[in-house]
Amino acid sequence: MLPLPIKRLLVETARGVGRLPGIARLSSPLRGNPVIVGYHRVLPRDQWQEYPCIHADLAVTPALFSEHMAYWAANATPISMDDVAQGNLPRQAVAVGFDDFYADVALHALPILEKYNIPAVLYLCTDFVEGTPFLWWYGIDAAVNSGEKHLDLHFAGEHFTGPLRTPSQRLSMFRRLNAFCFKQSEEQQRLFIECLGTTRHCYQREALPTWEMVGKLAAHPLVTIGAHTLNHGALGTLSEHECQRQMQQSRLLIEEKLGKPVRHLAYPFGGHNAAWNREYALAAELGFATAVTTERGTNSSSTSQHALFRSVVLQEHGLSMLDSLNTGWDNALRNARKCISGRAHA
Repeated sequence: MLPLPIKRLLVETARGVGRLPGIARLSSPLRGNPVIVGYHRVLPRDQWQEYPCIHADLAVTPALFSEHMAYWAANATPISMDDVAQGNLPRQAVAVGFDDFYADVALHALPILEKYNIPAVLYLCTDFVEGTPFLWWYGIDAAVNSGEKHLDLHFAGEHFTGPLRTPSQRLSMFRRLNAFCFKQSEEQQRLFIECLGTTRHCYQREALPTWEMVGKLAAHPLVTIGAHTLNHGALGTLSEHECQRQMQQSRLLIEEKLGKPVRHLAYPFGGHNAAWNREYALAAELGFATAVTTERGTNSSSTSQHALFRSVVLQEHGLSMLDSLNTGWDNALRNARKCISGRAHA
């Protein structure tokens, strides 16, 4: 595996090629319409630095978020997810959303959205507001950033061992622990985090909104509230009954609290291992107008409204990433990687 700095340099170089004369014109058919981008948290830099591994990426600073919104306002046509559902979109349409709906969205993102007049959908996990949510991925994050040089853990017949000295090693271990925990029941997830010794990091109550905050944002003309299930479980790992309950009950509760319909859904985690054809069909049956994944690809009029492609934006993503999405070059690179990978495994 390449060191992270080298990997990022190669990615930035590849994206830079998309800015050469004529390249954007060639890749424009792959842009699709709309481009959908997703964020998680917007945190001042001092708070952002408290998350030194994966969640430093999942949060962006207000300065970067403002830079991104300025780009979209100048180079695309920002639209709402209601517009996406209606179709007949303007050229170069872009839709902005936030998963998990952390309180800092109201504090740090909304003023920037207002400045550039950009609509946004906030996808809400109702258990995050209702009770004491157990955000197990924060426990894993804390475990790999504990300062220990090595992890050696036995759990449920699995042996997790490896160095934690470098950012690349910590990220690799995070992904391994995350992939395991992702597939476990809620009870097993709690036991696993207890074995890691980082349970306290899983309770982020101060970072999450209240119903009062949700209600205020729901009344804002730029804001749409969407559903993100009850507790952010990976739907693809659940029974069909539980999957349906997670989607339906979260929507019904939000509608009860806000007194308005909830038409949009974001699948938690959102990749093909968390949401696939069964989940897409359930979202349609339950009457959601749109549902978004975290799979990157080209949206078009033929794309299912319940399997919309979306790009998650991280702190490491500068304007070259946005420009690559906006010109279709990102999808061209992704397709090239698939071809190369396919040949490599042929």
